[in-house]
Amino acid sequence: GFAVIEAENGAEALQMLDQMPQVNLLLSDIVMPGGVDGHAVARHARARHVPHIALMSGYAPGLAEAATDDTPILPKPFTSRQLAEFLQRKIRLTEY
Repeated sequence: GFAVIEAENGAEALQMLDQMPQVNLLLSDIVMPGGVDGHAVARHARARHVPHIALMSGYAPGLAEAATDDTPILPKPFTSRQLAEFLQRKIRLTEY
């Protein structure tokens, strides 16, 4: 039920966040090409008052346990059902 906008890399994600009037959810991979990682994108989104931010990663077992309440981390790979459950549980998204 969400409109999805995809960025090729972290730098493009930063530009898109600056250009879009409203972003309700940012889901970013932690490791991305282009010299800007997901943590930097999350900080940028937080500064622009994006209400829901989550990261994902297929690297480093135990990464999800290192997540904070502010920025939960979804381990990859995941199914669309697992993504929906993660967003409901960790982000408390219900409007879809």
